[in-house]
Amino acid sequence: WQATLSATSASTWLVVGATGLAGSFIGYFGLVVTRQMSATSFLMLQNAIKVFIIYLGVVIFADVMNGFSAMGCTISMLGSVWYGFEAMKASPQAETKEPLSQSN
Repeated sequence: WQATLSATSASTWLVVGATGLAGSFIGYFGLVVTRQMSATSFLMLQNAIKVFIIYLGVVIFADVMNGFSAMGCTISMLGSVWYGFEAMKASPQAETKEPLSQSN
């Protein structure tokens, strides 16, 4: 490992540092979002993001997806959209929540 670490270029270390920083920001903002929405809504958001990433892999990187996987991802995305639509209909006070920038 010592040889590998010493042979690593400065640009590689920059990418590693930037990735760590981005991960920290994702974690922080995930906590902020969790405080602003219900646990179920947050889980649905995570599910939608994961399925969206699968679709990006298929479209951008030409990953192979069989019919059952595509059907499962489509059902999952439709369920996430449906849940979001129903949650917005059931919660008219959601529009009056405080902005994210205010701390409690």
